[in-house]
Amino acid sequence: MDRIDLHTHSKHSDGTYAPRDLVALAAKEGLRAVALTDHDTTSGVEEALAAGAELGVEVIPGCEVSTSFQRRSVHVLAHGIPLGETPFQTFLEGVRAARVERNQLMLERLAELDCPLTLEEVEAHAEGRIIARPHFAKAMIARKYVPDWRAAFDRYLKDGGPAYVVVERTPPVEAVAAITAAGGAASIAHPRQIALEDDDAWSAFFEELVDAGLAGIEVNHPSHKPNDRAYFGAWADRFGLVHVGGSDFHGSNKPRIRLGTGNGTIDVRYETWTRLRDRMTEPRGT
Repeated sequence: MDRIDLHTHSKHSDGTYAPRDLVALAAKEGLRAVALTDHDTTSGVEEALAAGAELGVEVIPGCEVSTSFQRRSVHVLAHGIPLGETPFQTFLEGVRAARVERNQLMLERLAELDCPLTLEEVEAHAEGRIIARPHFAKAMIARKYVPDWRAAFDRYLKDGGPAYVVVERTPPVEAVAAITAAGGAASIAHPRQIALEDDDAWSAFFEELVDAGLAGIEVNHPSHKPNDRAYFGAWADRFGLVHVGGSDFHGSNKPRIRLGTGNGTIDVRYETWTRLRDRMTEPRGT
């Protein structure tokens, strides 16, 4: 029992499992550790920690921070971060403010596409404080604009789709610095989705983040093909970063993705968490 999962989502963002149920599933799947990395919030971590203590699964406090770089969406995974009233939690409040702006712009875009929704209709499908695209999809299904979740994304909500909106958010370098200052380990999530132009662009991107304290790159992600894993693994090796991996589990919102193994290509061992933990420092109080 040495397998772990460093990238999962619960009902506190855009997943469908309660934190406790997610940890119970991790125990059933034989995982030694699981990180709860909801988008821009740690509100589900305490419930997950309590379940982990009861079920014998190590729960790693985390989140996935939404940032933007050159009008591209960039997600930064945080592992081992503190809970409670801390400067990092204040930082997350600012990140969530940008999400509120994006949600309003998406509502306006959908109205222009003859799919009007109210914020209340979208919020009705969210159990936590985070409103994300799956909640928009469910509201669109309820209004019968689309037959199912996949159609909502394929026609409207996918990256680059007609209702997709990128707002100016916190730069990834600031997220990495905030995570590092909090005593956590920062990694770039699913970098293939960032789609920078060439090696020079990737080099400059990673160099800035390494200077800010970057600890890892999510080399092993279900969206990465073998050539992607080789490419980003080489960047991780070049900068001495940890090869991070996870399923990006969302429950029934991503029905083909299984906790722990993703699409069948994910196999992350406890040593990965040990290496990340070795990169963590004492919180600096900033």
